[in-house]
Amino acid sequence: MNTKEYPKFTFLVNGIDADYFVSNTTANETIYLTINKNEYEQKLSKETPLTFWMKHNSYNQIGNIYGIRTNNLTYFTPNDYVEATKKDAKWGYVFVVVCALCLIYELQKKQK
Repeated sequence: MNTKEYPKFTFLVNGIDADYFVSNTTANETIYLTINKNEYEQKLSKETPLTFWMKHNSYNQIGNIYGIRTNNLTYFTPNDYVEATKKDAKWGYVFVVVCALCLIYELQKKQK
């Protein structure tokens, strides 16, 4: 998602379908985004110097969006973000456990 005020930046919307959000807003409607304070101060307002990593890796991306709302509707709240990341974390743990079990199985097979 790009914005009029910050055309050089891409805002990554996690946890909701960005197409759904964009299709439900009208032209020139004010949209309020809740983002990481450090990213705002370093990239958008330039109050704080950029870290080496931010300068050379994904400078034009504003990471996680924690909330999205307009004057009339709330699309995504910080609580929604937390719930979405919890679900993603559970699948990550399952993946790691399955990989570990496969590795143990293969090592056992080689020893026999």
